[in-house]
Amino acid sequence: CAYADVAEWRRGLASFESIAALQQTPASLMGREQSERVLVGKVNANFFPMLGVRPALGRDFLAEEDRPGAGRVALLSHELWKRGFGASPNVAGMTAALDGEVYTVVGVLPEGFRFAGPAMDIFVPLALSEARGPRPAGVSAFGRKKPGVSDAALRGELDAVGAAILAHTPQYKGWRLEAAAIGEWI
Repeated sequence: CAYADVAEWRRGLASFESIAALQQTPASLMGREQSERVLVGKVNANFFPMLGVRPALGRDFLAEEDRPGAGRVALLSHELWKRGFGASPNVAGMTAALDGEVYTVVGVLPEGFRFAGPAMDIFVPLALSEARGPRPAGVSAFGRKKPGVSDAALRGELDAVGAAILAHTPQYKGWRLEAAAIGEWI
């Protein structure tokens, strides 16, 4: 889906405590000794809080860092921190170059953290505009349902938001918003 759709869902889905977005992309990490191909997870600022994940070192992304034009910051996977940064306890403030763009490391994720799919090495703010462009940026959306919300109420909200999106995005004709427990989705 497009990030603009995720933003619209956040406004229209009162049954969720939080909705976060993820976009995965490969990149070249220019290392101290050599370059390596890594998988980057681009996430919005509430992604890790929604999952209940806190960095093992440093801090999480700030809301103001998840905007177009903000300074480039990154969170390292525990594995990349060990492999590429020598497990330095002073990693916060170091830099990482992804496809020629320099990011400041602000933290390290806990050992063993892995989200669905292939292991991501480094995370950066999604920082996409909520404006609709000619080519939607493919993102996946994840949400945490509020306690006590029935499946029927959630289904009704999803259908209403889906219809509103379809009204101005005809390329989604035949699609339907669905909710599944993350364990089932994975």
